[in-house]
Amino acid sequence: WITERKDVLYSLFYLGSIVVYIRFVTKSPNKPRLLWYSILLFICSLFSKIEAVTLPLSLLLIDYWMRRPFSMKLIIEKIPYFLLSLFFGLAGIYIIYRVGLAVPDFLKTDSVLTFSERLFFGLYAISGYIIKFFVPYSQSAMYPYPVMTGWTALWIRFINPALLVVVVAAVWWSLRKTRAILFGILFFLVNIFFLLQIIAVGNGFFADRYTYIPYFGLAFITAWFAGEVAKKNPGGKRLVHVVMVAFILTFAVMTFSRCKVWKDGLSLWSDVISRYPGRMMEPYANRGIAYTFNHDWSHAVEDFSEALSVGPVSSGIYADRGIVYGFAGQPEMAVGDFTEAVRLDPKNAKALYNRGVTCVNMGEPGKAMSDFRKVLLLEPANVSACSGLSILYFVQKNYDTCRMMAEKGIHIDPYRPELYSVIGNCELETGDIDKAIGEFRHCLRIDNSSLDASLGLVAAFVVKGDRENAFRNMEIARQTAQEKNIALNITDIENSGVTMGDRKREAIGKVLLQKR
Repeated sequence: WITERKDVLYSLFYLGSIVVYIRFVTKSPNKPRLLWYSILLFICSLFSKIEAVTLPLSLLLIDYWMRRPFSMKLIIEKIPYFLLSLFFGLAGIYIIYRVGLAVPDFLKTDSVLTFSERLFFGLYAISGYIIKFFVPYSQSAMYPYPVMTGWTALWIRFINPALLVVVVAAVWWSLRKTRAILFGILFFLVNIFFLLQIIAVGNGFFADRYTYIPYFGLAFITAWFAGEVAKKNPGGKRLVHVVMVAFILTFAVMTFSRCKVWKDGLSLWSDVISRYPGRMMEPYANRGIAYTFNHDWSHAVEDFSEALSVGPVSSGIYADRGIVYGFAGQPEMAVGDFTEAVRLDPKNAKALYNRGVTCVNMGEPGKAMSDFRKVLLLEPANVSACSGLSILYFVQKNYDTCRMMAEKGIHIDPYRPELYSVIGNCELETGDIDKAIGEFRHCLRIDNSSLDASLGLVAAFVVKGDRENAFRNMEIARQTAQEKNIALNITDIENSGVTMGDRKREAIGKVLLQKR
């Protein structure tokens, strides 16, 4: 899961900072440079993921465990950590809510939940994380919010909070004998608190990946307890070894099994759906995307339709289903979905662009131009819209505007081959043959499989009277057409999407009728 590299990086630097800090504390005399190394590693962790802001609190807990006396020196040591946490925390909150305005509907915070509901769900998540530390049952890439009815509501609102109170009392009682349990529990809570969604920053209240750092607190308690058993009971050491080996082997097998689930998008989201059918929109939408990449149009449509029925209604999913309908040869259904997507979100440039493409294929260039222009109003740097408009202007024989639109696209992205081919077609029709040849060759340097540019060179050399080069480039075009399974005749060439002006059509027709 490539986007989760940030968890690995943040954990590496987070733990590294703690290790160096412990060396700073235990070194006699203290080495100031070790403190600065710890701060440097902390900065690296903050740049990796915002959750690293909890480190100063973790260090205070380590001070508590190591029985460091509370003093001004201890406070001064932590000032750089807290300042960094404050700065990155505020920056992170700003970015989350600023960028959050543009995320897909199904990734936005569920604003329906009240604070009290989020509080109860947070307490429920704490219990779930503690249980899953010892028994990682029914793992899933995504978990739905529980349905607050019947026994579930009773458990979440009353029984679970009461059990947590008992746990708190037990931890407090443990202080008579050791600080280990309080330290481990607080380390766990400090590092899990901001991920409980009590203060909403997302839509997921529970995720296994949230526990990478917090579980070190529970692991600390487990290790301490194992040590106590090994020291105080005859044969305790052997018992600890047997239990730990069994534990590790069991987890190894479970990890291997989970890797099979994480093989690809289809296996991952099918696993989530099998565990929570009809509970969440996201797994269906994500599996629909996976089916789309596999060109499995029927299953993709089924999943997108199921996602819409589960809800909430999403402009993005209508747009995705519209794309699938387009690929499946159902342009009317595609236009219907794109139109609904735009109705739900008039700023959905993806839906507008794809509706424009579909209208081109349906022979409605006026509607297509309108959609492409709207896309450029929303996203002035949308090169695909520039390309679509330039081709439509070419078909209208408005060569100056066509050239201007293609050049605008090239200014944004100089590596879009079709834009050079469009300009080459313009130059071919307006009579600047040498410039047309240069543009077609530039296109082929970027994409040597461009049939449009290959045939453009054929036409340009025919107009120029260079029979040898015309036939040589026709052989190249013939090979390209064969690789793309396109019959080399005027009708099939135009149906394949190659842009054909009058001169180009006439010149290619001549070459096809002649022998070298």
